Amino acid sequence: MSAGARMVVEHFNRMVEPDGGVIELLVVEAATLKVRYSPGTNEECADCVLDAQDLRELMKEALALQDPSITEVAVETSPPGPVSASGEGVSR
Repeated sequence: MSAGARMVVEHFNRMVEPDGGVIELLVVEAATLKVRYSPGTNEECADCVLDAQDLRELMKEALALQDPSITEVAVETSPPGPVSASGEGVSR
């Protein structure tokens, strides 16, 4: 796995964590980085939570600098909610 891809995912994870979001790196296939995104929630500013499309575009821009061999980002979304340290959803 590319160090640039890992760095970009870690960077964006730090961005979404304050709202309870999680980004999980799934795989890099050919020139595509695949991630799973569980958006968080922000009751004070719902528009402040990054949506999947914006995340995809921002990650593509960052990857152009960190690992130009990755030219696409595929974002699989899962519903917001608490997650465990492994990134898996936690039952309530």
